[in-house]
Amino acid sequence: MKRSEKDVQLWNAWRDDPSKENLATLLEQVNPIVQKEVNRWQGGSVARPVLEVQAKKLALDAFSSYQPGKAALNTHVTNQLKGLSRNVYTYTSPARMPEHRQVKAGTFRNVEETLR
Repeated sequence: MKRSEKDVQLWNAWRDDPSKENLATLLEQVNPIVQKEVNRWQGGSVARPVLEVQAKKLALDAFSSYQPGKAALNTHVTNQLKGLSRNVYTYTSPARMPEHRQVKAGTFRNVEETLR
């Protein structure tokens, strides 16, 4: 059985019976995706456990909004986990800045550090 087929099978089981056991199995299936995004954003001003909790909340929201005919589950979860960056940006800067400016400022700081 391919991974995408197993994803849909587990998602269908959770959708039909949203029990804690089915949710735990589904979260376990997408855990590598969740950990990849948490690893990407860790090391800043937000602790890893906080990022993991936020990522799992986003994954749960992704399960609720998933439509099998539009994309694979792992693609949908990955796209929803992009919202994790917003949580990091919120706690990184003491001043409120739009997200696109925070991204540019971060890129600038990284380039400046590389050139030193």
